Amino acid sequence: MSYSSHRVTLFADLMKRMIKKILFFIIFLAIFASSLYAEETKETAEPIVVNGDKVQYDHANKMVTGIGNVSITYKDVKITCDKIVVDIDSREGVAEGAVTLYQENNVFKADKVLYNFEKKTGRLLNGDMKMPPWYGRAESIDKIDEKTFKLNKSYVTTCDFERPHYRIEAKTIKVYLGDRVTAWHVFFYADNIPVMYVPYYNHPLKDNLPQVDIVPGRNDEWGTYLLTAWRYYFHPDSKGHVHFDWRSKRGFGEGFDYKYGLRKFGNGYSRFYYIHDKEPDEGKGLGIEMPNNRWRVQLRHKWDVDENTFVAGEFHKLSDQDFIKDFFYKEEYEREEQPRSYLTLTGAKDNYSLSLLYDKKTNDFFTVTERLPEAKLNIRKLKLLNFLDLYYQNESSFAMLNRDYAKDTGRHERPGDDYDATRIDSYNELSYPFKLLGFLNVDPFAGTRQTFYTEDASGKDNIRYVFTTGADLYTRLYKIYDFETDFLNLDIHHIRHLIIPSVRYVYIRKPSLTPHELLQFDEIDNLDHENDAELSLQHKLQTKRGSDGGKMETVDLLTFIISSDYIFKDNIGGENELSNLIEYDLEIKPYSWMFIDADADFDRRERRFDIFNADLYIDRGDELKFGTGYRYERDENSQLTGSITYHINKDNWRRHWAFNIYERYEIQEKKFQEQEYTITKDLHCWFGELTCRIKDQKDFTFWLIFRLKAFPDVPFFFRTSYHGPEPGSKR
Repeated sequence: MSYSSHRVTLFADLMKRMIKKILFFIIFLAIFASSLYAEETKETAEPIVVNGDKVQYDHANKMVTGIGNVSITYKDVKITCDKIVVDIDSREGVAEGAVTLYQENNVFKADKVLYNFEKKTGRLLNGDMKMPPWYGRAESIDKIDEKTFKLNKSYVTTCDFERPHYRIEAKTIKVYLGDRVTAWHVFFYADNIPVMYVPYYNHPLKDNLPQVDIVPGRNDEWGTYLLTAWRYYFHPDSKGHVHFDWRSKRGFGEGFDYKYGLRKFGNGYSRFYYIHDKEPDEGKGLGIEMPNNRWRVQLRHKWDVDENTFVAGEFHKLSDQDFIKDFFYKEEYEREEQPRSYLTLTGAKDNYSLSLLYDKKTNDFFTVTERLPEAKLNIRKLKLLNFLDLYYQNESSFAMLNRDYAKDTGRHERPGDDYDATRIDSYNELSYPFKLLGFLNVDPFAGTRQTFYTEDASGKDNIRYVFTTGADLYTRLYKIYDFETDFLNLDIHHIRHLIIPSVRYVYIRKPSLTPHELLQFDEIDNLDHENDAELSLQHKLQTKRGSDGGKMETVDLLTFIISSDYIFKDNIGGENELSNLIEYDLEIKPYSWMFIDADADFDRRERRFDIFNADLYIDRGDELKFGTGYRYERDENSQLTGSITYHINKDNWRRHWAFNIYERYEIQEKKFQEQEYTITKDLHCWFGELTCRIKDQKDFTFWLIFRLKAFPDVPFFFRTSYHGPEPGSKR
């Protein structure tokens, strides 16, 4: 063997010994760390402390026994009982005699409980459950994990009586704390009478909708009717209602609502409804043929792609233009007579927003302006130079527009001639805000608008130029009065009188193309010469009041605004003058529960009011709600509206009644146009409501609703209520 080969052999032996030592050291560290971890776990494990009249510890068997007024609190679980035996090693206990288990706001009672404190599992024999708003009883209750309970041969109810007015009975019921209740092969009992069977029941605990809604009633258009909504719930992201309705004059109708969530891809809502209408022209007297097969399809979806971008869309398809009015008047038609179908993508940052809109007509009997598509860019005020307060803003759009008129529906309408054009519009503005004389804020601006049309009113392509300039001027003056009072519980701490005079002057040079020379799609095409100043004077009375957090916050007691326009007649001759129209707006909020609002348009030349509105609204929570409003418009019918909801003996369900009255009175015609009266009786775990509505003093509607207190919402919208304006809504 050569010297070199011998050296290689020695090196190999040395490496083997080194590897063995390293492996031994690693194994030793692992064992040592495991022992330390086990010791730490053992030391840091939360002990089970047993309190009672008599507590004994068996060292040999490592058992703790507690007798008399026993109480154990372990993490978020507390157990009280007459006697308990706990195995310290297995951390299992057996409790007997008036056993009560508390977890969060939930209470479980049983004759005997077997419980593993470490795994948070166990079994309760002959147990009761109190998990507001749910109550239940079971032959046995298995605690499967920290949040799941399985009730065997059991029932649940929202009635807290020993003998509940109603109950949901099943062989197996699962309760997921704070989430939902599920059951299989379910019988619904009213007292001891079975009234319904369903193979599967799933009720989430995070909303107020019941499983089944049944609303009987009668009116002139439908005759006698019965509306039902059957709730289904597969998952928080998959739920809705199935509808089966009957109307004696119109026939049977059915449909479904489906709310879904796609997690990272947003959520949406779809609806479908169909009815074979026996009398589609009921009450209209149009003398035209209406379809018997009437239906609608509706889809809405919104997806928040990220914190700055979202996608939204709606699709509406109807069998005829009166479908929503005839069958969904309150819940839909009053809010939107002509639903739009569109798809939009919008992205926004601090200084700009970019949107793409596709708006397509889906129903031939409506008149719409289609946008196929429209792209918009808005650049908010952007400072151009750090050393100079010069700001730039921009509004630009590209739109392929189509004005599509309603097709002839046989109602003596005169459809217009459809027209379309592509429009490219850009408005650019520079402004330079500064303060004058140390107190007057001045913001002068100048802008230009260029709009290209592929087709104008004469059928030619053209470009319109518009030049705009003007300025905003305002200041704030105030005085503080050292005034304190709690007279009539007003809670006044100093009064600040704030005065804000402001002027907005706008000059728009006569456009190169006037509105009548352009096809009209929206307000951009209707721009015309303007030279006037909007004058406004605002008064505020403010005070300081304590908030829920204890901090004093500024509260507006009174706001009064008077405004008008000053018109410069530079191109039409005559003297410059103040506009005939003077606008007033008054808001008074002396208490958090009271709001008074009034606004008016005054004709200065004729010395008369053209419009006057006044509202008083009081909201004392569940005790009293009251609202009244007056609407006046010259040469039109004036209206007086009002509603009141009042509860009697609210704290005693046996004597608890509630009344709701709504009235709408036409002053010129001296008659009630709409009246609605509702009586509500507290039935312990239910509310029973009987409502009568009268329209035009001849059309009577009645309906009856039973609502569970625990789930008071219903998927039907009938009730007429008074809606006053929100504070600050006009500014």
